Amino acid sequence: MKDENFVTMGGRITHAPGIYSVNGHGWLLSFAIAVHSLHSKKPLFMEIKVPGATDRTKLDDFAQRLPIGRKVTVHNAELQMKQWEDSATKTQRESYHLFCRLDQIYLHELAAGRQPDADQTT
Repeated sequence: MKDENFVTMGGRITHAPGIYSVNGHGWLLSFAIAVHSLHSKKPLFMEIKVPGATDRTKLDDFAQRLPIGRKVTVHNAELQMKQWEDSATKTQRESYHLFCRLDQIYLHELAAGRQPDADQTT
């Protein structure tokens, strides 16, 4: 029996989103958010992945709505961990990602006078 893995997290976009081909399985939208905690001055950087999309145009349109600094909230995403060996230090490393669908991403209003810039996306 599997336990539930649902995460809701909000933060501000840290870098322009990327869209990548996934070996015959469609497209993957990727961007990161900085999440600030009440208990730490250091933000948590979380990578957000939207896999399995077959409509590249839809992802391009959505990515243009994700300028650096925009606040987003990801609802009921699945938290996953990736492990690898750092070739330079020969140590085990890990990172965490949230996997979700586009309809699980809530876009907060942009600051007054701020519009998404097409040149901020890839």
